[in-house]
Amino acid sequence: MDSIQDSGSRYRRLARQVSLIRWIVPVILFLIVVGFEIPEHLILEPEVHISAFGAELFIFGVLGPSLVAFVLHWIACNLNHLAAAYEQIESFNVDLERRIRERTDELAQANEKLRQLDRLKSEFVSLVSHELRAPLTNIQGGLELVLSSENVCPPVQNNLTIIQHEVKRLIRLVQRILDVSVIESGQLILNLGPLALRPHLRQVIEHMTLTSSKHPIVLDIPPQVHLAIADEERLTDIMISLIQNAVKYSPDGGEIRVTLRFDNDFAYVSIKDHGLGISPEDIPHLTEKFYRGHLSNHSHGYGLGLYFVNELIKAQGGCLQIASEGIPGKGSTFTFTLPLEKETLYEYDPVY
Repeated sequence: MDSIQDSGSRYRRLARQVSLIRWIVPVILFLIVVGFEIPEHLILEPEVHISAFGAELFIFGVLGPSLVAFVLHWIACNLNHLAAAYEQIESFNVDLERRIRERTDELAQANEKLRQLDRLKSEFVSLVSHELRAPLTNIQGGLELVLSSENVCPPVQNNLTIIQHEVKRLIRLVQRILDVSVIESGQLILNLGPLALRPHLRQVIEHMTLTSSKHPIVLDIPPQVHLAIADEERLTDIMISLIQNAVKYSPDGGEIRVTLRFDNDFAYVSIKDHGLGISPEDIPHLTEKFYRGHLSNHSHGYGLGLYFVNELIKAQGGCLQIASEGIPGKGSTFTFTLPLEKETLYEYDPVY
């Protein structure tokens, strides 16, 4: 901005100087020619014809200075044009900067309004979810009590079982919304500390095996096991969610393999299934909130599970990787990392 302004002022100053000398230089040239031609022709060579004297005086005293004046005038005009162009550019820059400032202020105000709306939305969703959780829990308890009675006829019992299933699904949705609200509001509290992965993963898998008879879960852990830095409760949430996801997208059953490996400063936990697989174009978007891929019609879901898992993993210093060829039967592999404690825990369990 300052450089353009300086250039415009410099060209304008040069134009004024050239405009001044375009009158002075021709006059000086004319006087020099007259002062030289008169002594030469009228005093030193009086025999020279007057026409020759007039021709030389016209060429060197009039035509030459006029040509110089024309050239200087042309230069001055171009300098004025350059100065005007730079001044116009400067004016455009000033106007553009003003518009940018105004637009930036407008965007900042709009962004702040969006933040406020998003905050209000999150608070509203959290409030509604809190209010829904208690009555849904009561409804679930009432249904369990009614279903435990022997006086319920089979048709009514079937309908109540369907209602109970839907209530449980709503409770899971409400809980997931509350979990996401906690993360988005920055109120997620983690109890990070050294955690022995072998007994923890074994406990999670034993629990999940009881709920999924069609999907044998195999744990593959090396004899040498390091301590990871993780939140035990949140790691359980991550494992349960990923294993449930593997079960959900393996409708025909099949083995689910949980593998633990170590490399440098991280532990790598992989959950491999042999289900429907994931389309390659879906993989980059699976951790986005409310995103559901091409296989969403095969199962119920809200697009919050992997988003929640990914945020929990990142909060513990790890990352989530998803691999799949998108071919039914070859399934998918979900791998997440956890940072390791410097101290190493050595274990050997021949069962695993």
